[in-house]
Order: sequence, then structure tokens, then C-alpha cells
Amino acid sequence: GGGLRRRGRSQAMSEFGYIADHLRRSEVQCRCCGLATMRPALLAAWNKLRPVINRPIQIVSGYRCPSRNAHVHGASDSRHTKGEALDISCKSYSLYSDEAFFAFLDAGFHGIGRGNGICHIDVRPLEDAAFWRYTTDGMIRDEPAYRKFQEWQKLRNETKEG
Repeated sequence: GGGLRRRGRSQAMSEFGYIADHLRRSEVQCRCCGLATMRPALLAAWNKLRPVINRPIQIVSGYRCPSRNAHVHGASDSRHTKGEALDISCKSYSLYSDEAFFAFLDAGFHGIGRGNGICHIDVRPLEDAAFWRYTTDGMIRDEPAYRKFQEWQKLRNETKEG
């Protein structure tokens, strides 16, 4: 008899274009060449972040090939070209809040740039954590975010010790 074949969750997800929970390949692929080479660390961080945010998150930019990155005037060493970064829309709800900032950190996103309705999040190593704001004049260091990061690290260390 021809019974139904059981599929695993990951196989079913990939058949529908999902590369992580609530994240389709089409959302992160390069607009230039269609590649979507995302690092496992980014997908793992996304899987931790998405249930905490608990609402749809619009991806503005994911993977960028070098050509696309140059076209959008991205940094020459952009983490987008390494599959380590996402730009997400922050227009419909506040991902600028402290709660969201701490959720990004807890998930493993240690590069956070915010402004102009966009949040850039990337999975750089914790020791290289960086925070900035986008302004009409370009990017500036986000001093309040660095203070919040120090709070977060202190709480994290206290939790580990206790």
C-alpha cells in the first residue's frame, strides 16, 4: 500500500521556502543575484528573537552580493555580504525600545544600528559589540546604547554567578 510519507518539520519548512522560523529565503535573498547565503549563527539568533518580538518583522535587506552592496553604498566589509546581518523595518512598532534592544542582545545580535525607520542587526562576536544611530549626516556612535549594553552585561554576569 501507498501510505502517506511522514515529513520532518525541517523538510516541510524548506519545501515552503523557510530557512528559519518565520523567515523565508525570499525575504533575505540578494535583490541583484538571488543568493541567500545566511550564516547559521544569524538563523539561530533569528529563531531566538522572533518568538520574543512575537509579531511579523519585515526584512528590508538580508544577504547582499558585493555588487549589490556597492550599489546601495554599503560598508566595504559589510556583514550583509557575509550573511551575518539583517535590516528590519521599525516603522510599524517600536523596535527602538529598551525591551527590543535587550531582546536583540539576548538573541545574539551584537551589532545594532537604528534610525530612519530601520534597525540593522548583526551577529558579530560579543567582544566586538557595536551600536550606532543613522542620522541625516550619516552614522554616529549610540552612547545611550553602550550604557544599556553595559547594564545588560552586568545583569548577565550576575545571573551567571548567582
